[in-house]
Amino acid sequence: MTFTTWLEDMRALGEPPSGNEAWAALLDAIEAHVRINRNQIDAAREGDIERFAADYDEGVATQEALLDAATDAGVPECAKVDR
Repeated sequence: MTFTTWLEDMRALGEPPSGNEAWAALLDAIEAHVRINRNQIDAAREGDIERFAADYDEGVATQEALLDAATDAGVPECAKVDR
């Protein structure tokens, strides 16, 4: 839920007056986490250990992209939402 709420809150802010590419990259990274989290929950419910582990690994890899995107967008503190 953390990433879903964060994504909703970020979208509610609207487009920034500048830095649209960085903003879009940040929203893409947050969306990736939302997708990965949903997939991992589904895998857990289905008892699919391999998919669960793969989703976990993808989430770890995506975290770096998220931190980079937040820094590029000028909001590095926002990337600490899951900490």
